[in-house]
Amino acid sequence: MPSTFYGLTIAGSGLNSFQTAVNTTANNIANVQTEGYTQIVNRQNLSVYMHDMEQPEVVLPQLP
Repeated sequence: MPSTFYGLTIAGSGLNSFQTAVNTTANNIANVQTEGYTQIVNRQNLSVYMHDMEQPEVVLPQLP
């Protein structure tokens, strides 16, 4: 059984990912009229972690 702190680690990871997305969006908006600026894209990946569990293999779709 995973520890209680594992849930906090997941929550912290989610918040960091969301903050990165917000910062990227803000940067794109701030520079929308800057000549020569190209849009930055924030890509997020899904990671699956199973601790001490025997589960069938998870097959995830490939992102372009």
